[in-house]
Amino acid sequence: MKMNAKTTIIGIVVLAAVALGFAAVRGVFPPKAGTEGSIGTANRYQSQQISDQDVVLKDANVQAFLQSDVFHKISTNAEFRKMAAKGEFAKLSGQPEFSRLAADAEFSRLISNANYSRIMSRADFQAVVADADFSHVMDQAEFSTLLADADFQQVMEMPEFSKAMAESEAARVASKAEFARILQKAEYSKLASDAEFQHLMNDANFAKLLSKAEFQRLAADAEFQHLASDAEFSQLVADADFQHLMDSADFAKIASQAEFSQLVADADFARLMSDQDFARAAASAEYQKIAAHGELSHVMEAAAD
Repeated sequence: MKMNAKTTIIGIVVLAAVALGFAAVRGVFPPKAGTEGSIGTANRYQSQQISDQDVVLKDANVQAFLQSDVFHKISTNAEFRKMAAKGEFAKLSGQPEFSRLAADAEFSRLISNANYSRIMSRADFQAVVADADFSHVMDQAEFSTLLADADFQQVMEMPEFSKAMAESEAARVASKAEFARILQKAEYSKLASDAEFQHLMNDANFAKLLSKAEFQRLAADAEFQHLASDAEFSQLVADADFQHLMDSADFAKIASQAEFSQLVADADFARLMSDQDFARAAASAEYQKIAAHGELSHVMEAAAD
C-alpha cells in the first residue's frame, strides 16, 4: 500500500490536535491559568449580597417555593446539601444558563461520563491547553477551516483511527514508514482506504497547518503525543452528547468557567446533575432568585434547623 506523502506521524497527530482545539475553543474544557481568582470574587459577591437576604427570602413566591414538595426533595438530597455549601456551585447555580443545562438530558449524561472527568483532571491535558504553541495553532485560519471539515469529523468517528493512534504510541513510532507498516495491517485497511481520510491528508489547509513551526513543536511534545493517542479522548469527541453540546451557548458559557472545571470531577456533582427533582427546582424562577443572591447555603442552613 502506497502512503500519501502527507501521511506522516505529524499528519495523524493533527487530527487529535483539531479535536482538542475544537473542545477548548468552544468552552468545553477549562480556561487557562489566570482565572483562578474568580472563585474568590464569587465568595466576596456572596458576602456583599448577604444584606439582601431578608428581601429575597421574604418574597411571597420564594416562601411558597421553600414550602413546596420540590424544595423539600432537594433540601433532603445529600448531594445537593454538599454542593450548596460550595462557593463554586453557588456561582454557577445563580446563572440562568446553568438552570437550562440542568434540564438538558445530554448535559446530565456527559457530566456522568467517566472519560470526561478523567480527561479534565489529567496533567497532560492541562499542560497542552496551557501551551503557547497550542494557542497559536488554534488561532490559525487553516485550523478554523478544518474544524468544520466533514472529512475530519468522519475520520474522528472511526474506531480504527483511535486504535491506530494508540498502537503507534505504544510502539514509539517515529517515522512515516513505521506508521505505514501499522496501517498495512488488516484491521486498519478500512482507515487507510477511507475516502475521507485520504481527502483530509490532501487538504490544503491541513498542509498549511503542518508547515507551522508552532504545530511542529506541539506535535513533538511528549504530553501532547500521549493525549493525542488516547482512545478515551477520541471516544469522548465522538460522543453524541458531547457533539450535541458543542452547539449550546449555555454549555459554552458554563463549561468555560474555572468553577465548573473544579466541580466536574466531583461524583456528588455528577449525581446531582442527573437528579430530575433538582432539574425541576433549578428551572424555577424562585430557585434562580435565591441562587443569584448567594442564598443557597443560608437557605440550607435554615432548612436543617
